[in-house]
Amino acid sequence: MQALFTGDSEKHQLKLQTLILLDNFFFGPIPESLGNYESLTRVRMGQNYLNGSIPEGLINLPMLDMIELHDNDLSGSMPAKIAVTSKLGQLCLSNNRFTGPLPDSIENFPSVQILLLNGNEFTGSVPQQIGCLKQLSKMDLSGNKFSSVIPPEISQCKLMAFIDLSRNELS
Repeated sequence: MQALFTGDSEKHQLKLQTLILLDNFFFGPIPESLGNYESLTRVRMGQNYLNGSIPEGLINLPMLDMIELHDNDLSGSMPAKIAVTSKLGQLCLSNNRFTGPLPDSIENFPSVQILLLNGNEFTGSVPQQIGCLKQLSKMDLSGNKFSSVIPPEISQCKLMAFIDLSRNELS
């Protein structure tokens, strides 16, 4: 995959809008240089053998409205530095090996409608900032290690139609 994103990224930066590499045999880390393609709106790289962490530049792309990295071998924590973006509508990181808490900066995705983080090893509390995600309609945080109580701020997500918090350590 590295070969796809080497060379003159300036030349491709203005053109690449959609990247779909679903269900292949790509392995290794996600190239850091992918975060330089500011015109990207959709990144779909699920069902591969990707490892390592999510490049901070990728999750902070200004035009990104969908990122699917499900069913890989990605690890580490979710980037703590998340820029305010009004575009991201779907974030799917299901079935990887992410650890640590969800950052409070999750609130910087005000347009997210679908948040799928199930099947990882996230820990700590579900952040109360989830309540800032006013467009959220589907949230799956099942199969993690979240503990403590369900934050009452979730009730501020008025469009929520589906919540799965099963298989955690919530009380």
